[in-house]
Amino acid sequence: MAAAPSLLNAMVIPDYEDNRRLREDLEKQELDAPCGVPNGLVYLKLLAVYLLQNDLCNAKYLWKRMPQSVKMALPELASVWNVGQKLWQRDFPGIYAALNQEWSESVAQTMQALTETTRARAIHLISREIGRAHV
Repeated sequence: MAAAPSLLNAMVIPDYEDNRRLREDLEKQELDAPCGVPNGLVYLKLLAVYLLQNDLCNAKYLWKRMPQSVKMALPELASVWNVGQKLWQRDFPGIYAALNQEWSESVAQTMQALTETTRARAIHLISREIGRAHV
């Protein structure tokens, strides 16, 4: 059981403060955009950050308010949202399958951090359950 915490600590967990600032900046860009519709990259990055922060409700609302034209123009949005759907369903094999792809430079770092964070959460849950098991 001691191996799990050290493994958890060895993983690169994203800096919360940096992601909070990035999220605020992206939300401001969305609000300040003409007609409230920023370019697709703002949506793409914001959706990925919401998932990284495990803010599935805001990710879902962002997806719903995103214009269809933006979704069609940037197919990677659907791939990121597919990860969000798997997270929502707690479909861990599906999460890892959806994350296992080449991401554009715009979200590659965030999606890699999401992969590592998801693994860390799973390891934490498993180690907690192992600690509770009575043999």
